[in-house]
Amino acid sequence: MAVQTTLLPQGPGTSFGGPVIVGPRSSASATQNFGNQGAALLSQVVSVSQNGTTAVSVTCQIPKHSHIVDFYADSTVPWNSATSAILSIGTTAADTTFVNGLTLQTSTAGNGRLKPTFTTTQLAAMGDTGTNENVVFTVTPTGATSAGSTFITMLYRQTQNYLNN
Repeated sequence: MAVQTTLLPQGPGTSFGGPVIVGPRSSASATQNFGNQGAALLSQVVSVSQNGTTAVSVTCQIPKHSHIVDFYADSTVPWNSATSAILSIGTTAADTTFVNGLTLQTSTAGNGRLKPTFTTTQLAAMGDTGTNENVVFTVTPTGATSAGSTFITMLYRQTQNYLNN
């Protein structure tokens, strides 16, 4: 299966500057706060592959003030680090603003979909990413690693602050 891990600015596809809002009406009346519209859920996928005993980081960008909904890690090749292979997700390499301590090592994780457990601090950071646009995915192996490849999917929605400031 081929997975596109980056989006090319020239398409094909349609690009929007603001969030994609779906539904026929914004509200039923002036006194009702919500109609039947909703913001589209967006995703980005990165691929992280082992590099011996070196930590591997991949950076993607999202609009400012986005709301991160969730992360999924799908290992297509299990990580065989001697001690551990830990996924962290944050605003810089090895940062744990969004995810900390998700193990990708074969002896504990196996080969399949993993989902992190979030702290209240991480959930608050995911609720509004502020002016930060970088999301950095880092796998830090401990011990010799000769195999390991994981696709990490980030689900998020763009804020209605379409000016992106």
